[in-house]
Amino acid sequence: RGDSNGGYNGGYNGNGYSSQQNGYNGGYQNGNAPQGNGNSNGNGKPAAQPLNDPVKLRVPESVMARHSDAKAMLYHLTDMMSLFPGSRDVLVYLPGQKPVRCSQSSRIDFTDELRARLVKLLGEENVKG
Repeated sequence: RGDSNGGYNGGYNGNGYSSQQNGYNGGYQNGNAPQGNGNSNGNGKPAAQPLNDPVKLRVPESVMARHSDAKAMLYHLTDMMSLFPGSRDVLVYLPGQKPVRCSQSSRIDFTDELRARLVKLLGEENVKG
């Protein structure tokens, strides 16, 4: 809009500066706005970082049936994976749901021992990494 009623900043801080005066820098003078990492998901929070060669786990219906709900299944998996902390992301595919990305605190070291435990629980064809 660019008029004295707001522009991009729309009187955000009540100053009524136009977008030509204030630009897109949120009221900082001479372009001295603090710099972020450029990643945002549109809700003011930083965007999730790209996955780093994730381990992919598919939970079959038969395994889900042995747990009370998806949350219980995820707790079971994260408890197991917490014994193997590391730097690899984990994606969990639950039946009929979008993949769940485990938090950074749940990243793993995908050792042969952890792989064997996951294969025993989920089946060979459901553990990729």
